[in-house]
Amino acid sequence: MVLNKFKEKSIFKIIKKRLGELAVNVDDKDNKISSMLIIIDFNKTKNFEVFEKLMKKLSVRTESYRIVGFLNKVEKDEQYPFPVYNEKTIKRNGTVKSPELDDVMKRKYDLVISYYEAPKLPLLFMTSMVDAGFRIGIGNKNTSYNNLVIDSGIEDYSSFEKELIKYLSILNKI
Repeated sequence: MVLNKFKEKSIFKIIKKRLGELAVNVDDKDNKISSMLIIIDFNKTKNFEVFEKLMKKLSVRTESYRIVGFLNKVEKDEQYPFPVYNEKTIKRNGTVKSPELDDVMKRKYDLVISYYEAPKLPLLFMTSMVDAGFRIGIGNKNTSYNNLVIDSGIEDYSSFEKELIKYLSILNKI
C-alpha cells in the first residue's frame, strides 16, 4: 500500500515534469496528420473498429497508426488486438515493462487521441509521455494534457468523430 502511493507520486511527478516540456505548433501549415496514436480505456471502450474506420477517413496509412489500451487487469493468456497495459506495466521511474508498449512510446506521432473520460493515472501517463505534435481528448475539461478537448461522452462516438474532423479541417491538419 505504501509502495503503491510512493509509485503513484513518482509517476505523477514524471507526468507533471513532462507536461512542462510539451509544446504545440498549430500554425505549421505543412503539418498534416500522417501518423496517429489512439489511447483508450479498454475497460470502457471495446469497439475499437470505429477507430480503424476513422484512420481511413483521415487517410492515415495502416502502418502509421497504433491503438493502445489500458485495462485494470491484463490476462496473460488472453490475446488482445493491440498492445494493452495496466498499472503494473508502468515502473516507478516512468519506464514500462512491455517492449511492445515501449516501442509505441518511443515513436513520434502527428496526433494522439486520448479517448477516455476518467483521468486514471496510467492513462494520463501514456498521454503525456508519448511524443506528439497535437493531442486531442474527450469529455474532461482539463486541457493541460491535451491541446484540444472535444466535449462528447465516450458513448457518443459519432459526435466525437464529426467534431474531430471539423476541428482538424479548421486547423489545416487534414
